[in-house]
Amino acid sequence: MERAILMFYYIAFYCFAILCLPIDYMKSRERIFVFVIMSIVVFSFISGLRVGVKPDWYNYAWVFENFEISEIFNYSAYSKEPGYMAINLLIRCIYDSKYLLFYIIALTSITLTFISYFKMSSNAFVCILIYSSFFFINRDMGAIRAGLAYSFFLYGLTFYYTSTKKRQVLNFLSFTLHFTAILSFIVSIGMKLFDTRSKLIYMLLFSLLFYMSGVSSLVLEFFSSSAVKVVSTKATAYMGSEELTYDIGLLDATNLKNTFFSIVCILFYNKLCTKNKFGALLIFVYILGTSIRLAFSDLGVIAGRGYTIFNTVEPLIIASFYSILPKNTLSIMAYYLFVIIFGALILIMSIYKYETYPYINYVFS
Repeated sequence: MERAILMFYYIAFYCFAILCLPIDYMKSRERIFVFVIMSIVVFSFISGLRVGVKPDWYNYAWVFENFEISEIFNYSAYSKEPGYMAINLLIRCIYDSKYLLFYIIALTSITLTFISYFKMSSNAFVCILIYSSFFFINRDMGAIRAGLAYSFFLYGLTFYYTSTKKRQVLNFLSFTLHFTAILSFIVSIGMKLFDTRSKLIYMLLFSLLFYMSGVSSLVLEFFSSSAVKVVSTKATAYMGSEELTYDIGLLDATNLKNTFFSIVCILFYNKLCTKNKFGALLIFVYILGTSIRLAFSDLGVIAGRGYTIFNTVEPLIIASFYSILPKNTLSIMAYYLFVIIFGALILIMSIYKYETYPYINYVFS
C-alpha cells in the first residue's frame, strides 16, 4: 500500500518538476506570476477537496460537524485555538460543509505561501517545487490549522522591512490559529541580537551546548507551572508522556539536513544577503529554527513544535542558493538535479515517516 501511495505522489512530483524547470528561462516576472497563480489553483483543488490523506483530517472533520457554539472559545473542549474555531463557525453559517472549510483553508494557506515565495525570491518556481515534496503533504494536508497559521507568519515576513504593523497583525492572526505561533514575535528581537555571521555561529554552538547540558527538561518544567492554563496544561501533558518527550538525537536526519543548509548560509552569508534584500532575515529565521530543534533534541515534540514555524522559509533558502552559483550550464544543471533529488528524498520521508493514506478527491469520489 505504501509503495502505491508513494508512486502516486512521485508521479505527481516529477510531472510538476518538469513544468518547473523551463520557468528559469522566463525572465518576465509577469509570466512567473501567472505560473504562481496557476499553481495556487491546482494545489488548492488537490488539498482543499481531499478526503483523508492524513489522520488529522478525520479529527478536523469531526470537530466541524460536532462543535457546540457555546464551546468554540473553550480550548480544552476541542484542543483548537479560538481563531480556527471562529473560521469553523463562519463557514458553518455560510454553508454547512466540511469540504468548503478545508477548501477555504487550503486556498488561503497556499495563496499566502506562494505569494510570499514570489515576493521574497526570484526563483519562486523552485520554492514551489520544494514545497510540493514535503510541506504540501505534511503541513497543508496534514497539520491543517498549523499550516494556515504558518502561512500567515511567512506572509508577515514580506512586510518585515516595510510595515511593522502589518507584520504584527499577521503574527497575531497566526497565533490565534496555532499557539506555537507566539514564537513569531521573537523574530524582530532576534534579528537585532544576531545581525552578523559570527553571531549566527554562536547561536548554533549555543544550541549544541544547551542540548548536551541536558537542561531542556527544566525549561519544560518551568512552563508546566505557567500562569497561562493552556501553556501549563500542554507542558504537563508533555512531561507525562514518553511518546512526546523522546530523544531524537543530534544525528537525526532532519537535524543533519538543517545544520548543513545553515552552514552553507553562514559560509555564503554576504553573497546571499547581497543578492536578496530578504537574505539576512531568511537566514536568521532558518538558523533560529535549526537551533531550536538542536537544543531540544531530547524532547522530540518540543523540538518539532518550536522549529516547524521557522522551517517554513526552507524553500526560500534552497532557492536562494541558485544566486551564488556560477552561471554556466553545468552548475545550473547540477543545481536542478540536486533540487529534484532532494525533493524526492524528502517526499519519501514525508510518506514513510508520517502516516499517509491513498489520495481521494471529493469531486471524483
